[in-house]
Amino acid sequence: MSSSSLPSSLPSSTIAEQENENEKEVYFNFINSIKSPVTKKIYEDNVKVFMKFCSVSNLGDLLKIDAQRYIIKYIMSLRESGLAPNSITVRLNSIFHFYAMNDVDLNKKKINMFKGEFSRKQVEVDLYG
Repeated sequence: MSSSSLPSSLPSSTIAEQENENEKEVYFNFINSIKSPVTKKIYEDNVKVFMKFCSVSNLGDLLKIDAQRYIIKYIMSLRESGLAPNSITVRLNSIFHFYAMNDVDLNKKKINMFKGEFSRKQVEVDLYG
């Protein structure tokens, strides 16, 4: 059998269909594993912001990048913008959930080392006023 008799590649429509199916599965795994409608919205929004940071337009593309490296860069960007560690944690939980539901293992201990110090807000109470 000569190499010229082998198909050179799949038709572009088939490739596009496979990518679309993959995108649907990635989204399904992520969003349908969250029970609360409010949490779904927050997590979806946080992942969209992360996608923009990573310069990707599809959820499936997040599975093709070096996630850990990008997450650490994202954390540093959030810290430089002045976002509090507790707020960074909320954003990270969305990203961690996305990757976990799509079977990507991350070294969370290492990633979390870049968040910074946590602080509790102190509320001043005027007992005499």
